[in-house]
Amino acid sequence: MSQSAKLRVILEDHDIRKLTSPLGIPSTVEELVSNVRDTVSLKGDFCLQYKDPDFDGQFVTLTPTGDVKDKDTIKVVQMFPPVILTFTPVEELPTFSNSESHDRQLLWTMTTQQLTLQDLQLIL
Repeated sequence: MSQSAKLRVILEDHDIRKLTSPLGIPSTVEELVSNVRDTVSLKGDFCLQYKDPDFDGQFVTLTPTGDVKDKDTIKVVQMFPPVILTFTPVEELPTFSNSESHDRQLLWTMTTQQLTLQDLQLIL
């Protein structure tokens, strides 16, 4: 690390912050992730992307911190584990009122299988 550095940090489209590092850009991505996590109080796993001039300023995953300079923009990308739901057959089917949709009734008749969150959203 060398002299002070400022980075523009995009957390979400509507939440962009300034990160000031008095000791400059950290020498490792892990240190930079830790600085971002501490500064903006982030929880969970995330990676950082930076605007790569080789790709017309498109965001690319940050691997060496040497790619980032003072006043550059970095983006926080949350990494969520996949949601897996396991359904098991039931002995008796519940009684549904007429107001409940046919799609919801299908959920109860499925045999044991694993669904992703995207699959469940399509069903509901």
